[in-house]
Amino acid sequence: MRSDLMVHAAVCTELRRALGPVAGRVGVRVHDGAVTLTGIMGLSDQMHAARQTAERVAGVRAVAQELQVDGMPAVFHDDVAPAKAVAVSLELEGIPVDRHVASELRSGKALRCVVPDRSTQR
Repeated sequence: MRSDLMVHAAVCTELRRALGPVAGRVGVRVHDGAVTLTGIMGLSDQMHAARQTAERVAGVRAVAQELQVDGMPAVFHDDVAPAKAVAVSLELEGIPVDRHVASELRSGKALRCVVPDRSTQR
């Protein structure tokens, strides 16, 4: 597994390749392979390209997008990023993750996660 420092460097390099000078507007944090992108972009296409670029980097386990388009509030545009972050957190705790995990999200933050007891399921 790549170290967080190596993942950070690789994500920044790929963002520069994909976005050119706009990449300077993207902040990158990495913890246990989970990448958080922050900053203000000029266009929503740039924001989506940044996320897709980070997701393709080897060693990235999840991408949380805290990017926003200039003049718009920072919100998750879908449930994929927070759901991936929940899955990574559970896996780091040794809890196997599959489609049976339910989580409650509010404003892009996981409030509650439920992992059903499989011994009672048929």
